[in-house]
Amino acid sequence: MDDNVSNPKFWNNLYKTGSSKWDLGAETPFFKSWIKNLPTAQKVCVLGCGNGYDAILFAKEGHEVIAIDFSSIAINNIKSRIKHTNLNIKLISLDLFNLDTIYCEYFDYVVEYTCFCAIDPSKRIDYRDIVYHILKKNGIFASLFFPIKNGNTEFPPFYVDLKKTLSMFEQKFKLISKYIPKNSIKQRLGNEIFCELKK
Repeated sequence: MDDNVSNPKFWNNLYKTGSSKWDLGAETPFFKSWIKNLPTAQKVCVLGCGNGYDAILFAKEGHEVIAIDFSSIAINNIKSRIKHTNLNIKLISLDLFNLDTIYCEYFDYVVEYTCFCAIDPSKRIDYRDIVYHILKKNGIFASLFFPIKNGNTEFPPFYVDLKKTLSMFEQKFKLISKYIPKNSIKQRLGNEIFCELKK
């Protein structure tokens, strides 16, 4: 298997073999409760959407959802699950670092979970800049950062140094909330933190 996380073959192989360890097989418990507090009919971008459980959840709640993933197999998995629905969800197989060529100041919310930790850490500033570019003024970057206690830097999920990460984001965003969810799955409890940052 190609071990280059910047190559879509890496991710397609994971989804093809079903070996993506961070796929929960269902909606993220935290987002199931968080989404209830959003204003109605928001434009929501889900980065690195994987098999799309959260993206579908947001669309079911009445939001306009754009779901992005590097893996065409992951995107096709979602298409097969929603083909008999009328959900307002657009699926795009794309390198997220090209997203600014399609969307500019478009989204009310950009949602992050296990995408930031999956990209090459050297591209994290570029990631921040993409999020900034595609969000509307006063738009919200809603991130469940993971893993914050695992020091791995050699293989995804890559460790997220929270202090450094927030310092980087706060160069362009204002931190408006930060807390450790109580309803994380057992294996990740205490190893992820939710942050909302406003453009």
